[in-house]
Amino acid sequence: MDSVTFARQSFLEACECLVVACESDDDVEAQAAVDKATVACGVFSSVQGRFRTAHDEESAEERYVLVQALEECSAKVFGTDRLGFQIAGKLDSIAPSLCAPWLSVLKSLVSSSSAMSVHAKSSAASLANLWPELGGRGGLRSTRWRARAMAADLAALLSVHELTSSPEVIHQLLHLLIHGLALTDSEWQVRFAAITAALQVLEAFHAFLPKALLARQICGILVICLDVQPEVQKVAIDWISTRFQSPAYNHGVIVQELLDSFVQVVASSVAAKKNRNVTDVQGLDGLPDGSLLLDAASAIAQLQLLPHLPLSEVGCFNDSRVDRVPLLLLSAAAALEDAEGQESKATTPGLMQLLRSLGIYDMSLLTMLEGKHCTYEGASLARTYNRLGVIDEETAMNLERVGTTTILKCLSVAMDSSYAVTDTLSSKELSTSRLSSSSTGKWTAVKQLNALESITEALQIPAELTQTYKDADAGAKVTKFLGCAQPLISIAITITKNHEWTPQEAWERGDLVENLTLSLASFASNIIPRDATSLATEGLSNLAISATNHLSDALQTKINARASGGEKKMLIGLQALALKLLPTALPRLKKVLKTGSRSATEDNLARVTGETDNLACAIVAAHQMVYCLKQVQYPNLGSHSELVIPTVLIALDHYSPLVKRQAMMAFIHLADNLSPTELRWYKDAILDAVTRSVIGCEDLWPVVVQMSVALVTRIEGKNSHSQWYPVVMKEMLDELERHRDDEARQTVWMQLITPQLEAMGILLVAHFKVLLPLLFHWLHADDDTTCLLVLAKLHTIVIHTWPRIPFHAKRIYEELVHVRNEAESRKSGPQIRVAVDEVHHLLQLLAPSERSVCS
Repeated sequence: MDSVTFARQSFLEACECLVVACESDDDVEAQAAVDKATVACGVFSSVQGRFRTAHDEESAEERYVLVQALEECSAKVFGTDRLGFQIAGKLDSIAPSLCAPWLSVLKSLVSSSSAMSVHAKSSAASLANLWPELGGRGGLRSTRWRARAMAADLAALLSVHELTSSPEVIHQLLHLLIHGLALTDSEWQVRFAAITAALQVLEAFHAFLPKALLARQICGILVICLDVQPEVQKVAIDWISTRFQSPAYNHGVIVQELLDSFVQVVASSVAAKKNRNVTDVQGLDGLPDGSLLLDAASAIAQLQLLPHLPLSEVGCFNDSRVDRVPLLLLSAAAALEDAEGQESKATTPGLMQLLRSLGIYDMSLLTMLEGKHCTYEGASLARTYNRLGVIDEETAMNLERVGTTTILKCLSVAMDSSYAVTDTLSSKELSTSRLSSSSTGKWTAVKQLNALESITEALQIPAELTQTYKDADAGAKVTKFLGCAQPLISIAITITKNHEWTPQEAWERGDLVENLTLSLASFASNIIPRDATSLATEGLSNLAISATNHLSDALQTKINARASGGEKKMLIGLQALALKLLPTALPRLKKVLKTGSRSATEDNLARVTGETDNLACAIVAAHQMVYCLKQVQYPNLGSHSELVIPTVLIALDHYSPLVKRQAMMAFIHLADNLSPTELRWYKDAILDAVTRSVIGCEDLWPVVVQMSVALVTRIEGKNSHSQWYPVVMKEMLDELERHRDDEARQTVWMQLITPQLEAMGILLVAHFKVLLPLLFHWLHADDDTTCLLVLAKLHTIVIHTWPRIPFHAKRIYEELVHVRNEAESRKSGPQIRVAVDEVHHLLQLLAPSERSVCS
């Protein structure tokens, strides 16, 4: 055993050399001493390894020599003065790079001593004795990450082989390893070593730990499951999924206590916000363990440890299986509201992570949206959990104030991640996108369809949204409705994108498809006025359009149609869905629109008024009608013209300008997407309604002109003997006469009237008595744009009525002279002179005998 004896002597000499080197700050000498001690420990380890297989008397003698050597060396470095850690502390100051190798020497010595049962004969390497130095700068708090990692391994080794260690020391060690290193250290290798060591200590001492302390350590381990480094994450996840869920830890109770603690912390934060006297609390991150409990709740959700028996199925009071998913979502919503109110964004990423983690429990989330058990109102959720004994009265009062809009936004975030593959956890068994209990199949499909029914009902446009004037109560209702509408539509998109139901199951759900499509059509058609509320943006309309597209894709609607060339083709998507719904949706909308039409009978009014709020429902129906019609393009509307045109005519006959506007927009679409033959079947009815719409149209003037020109030119074409061209033109000119100084009206009319002027041709002469004076009056307007438009219209009129122009040429010449003279002082003078010269050139050709502008 000369090698053991030599190693012992070398180790003891190295210790003495290190003491001298540290006192003299000689890092070269210290390096040599550490190397020498490393070699000695290598010898101890090599010899100790041979005893595992040798059992003869010679081996017993060698064992005795080795034990004696290890005892002497251990006493040297772990004795009363704890020289080993004193050296480590000094090395951390003079030669930091040597601290980790020296701690590795100590670890090797402890490992060999433990294997040889040296601790049974000597308490030199006691954790209680060594803790002050082990937890200091020479150990777990070293400035070098390798030293901290090695100290963690050494601490675990000391504690595991010393089951009689002081409970207080074990508590401090666990806290430092988990909360001081594994959760906060910047180096992942240290975090890895710390959590590995902490789990070894916890396995050895968990039975002796107080419940509160054990729960706190478990909380830290759960948070480590979310570590960004896969190696660190995997250690914690593997322990949670195997050891923690064994009966020894009673994991269900600990999880429930941690979740309840999180809810209590959130409620305390909300209460602090309400209490003006509390000034030392700044949101969830300002409360003790607030952020830690938040991350632990996310880990619990991702590790699928949440109780998730739906609330509707809980039968007994304080059932431990009660679904905590809605409660956690409510708590997250409360914390988000609290953070927004205090302009604190510190916990927002953590809260969003929690919400995304809850997406695993898709069945619980869908249950919140089901009609019978719809529980996304804050008051409803809080009172339900209070009744079940999960939260106390005070907590319920704090949580029930959470706004429905915030809860739905949180639900939307959770639902959106419900069907996305999560890569937060590294364990393959735990990284599934949804729980196995939420398997794709019958029940998921039923819950999805139930949720869509509830969303459809919640998206019904309130009457207050269609009102021009809103009092405070109506404005608040509209604001709340629009705030809830956006997340509800987002949820509908998520469900339709990831549907488990078949198209047949959806169509068999009564009017679900029709009702949902019409509800979405209300938003997609821009029914929300721009001044209704700050929330009324185009984003809501775009969201609804996206939802209808996803719905049509999910339904896989296909319809045989004809192309513009006459050949047959298969229509799919939104156009096919709209075509399929038209035969049932339009009669339903027509019934609502008829209540406000001039042709409605008293019987119809009495029968329908009891079912609807007339004006509000008519406005909504008109928007829905227009949106559905606009989805169908030429020539596919032709087969439904007998249904479409009467419905739009009834809307045009409505007394409300808001309904009329939508009818006019519908007719503009029909003019482009129905053939002249299909329109001519209703020519007189259409053009008569158009003519009556021109009279007193006020703010509807732009859309009236566009509709009138589009319809009369589409229906009558080049028919110079048409009776409707003069009628429509007369009504428009009369309206312009009544508002001859209205610049906006005249500009709109001149911008849109050109097709009708060209189509009427010589028939325009009959209107010269009114038309030309109006144009001459506008010709001298201060606005350059108006002047140029008038000159363009004069050019068109001269071309298409040239046989009669000589009789009016003199007056036109005179007006052109004035305009050319005025052009010198106008900003657009050059353009005006060019336009004047173009008209003048035509007049010279048609009436050369009249006075020239140039003269």
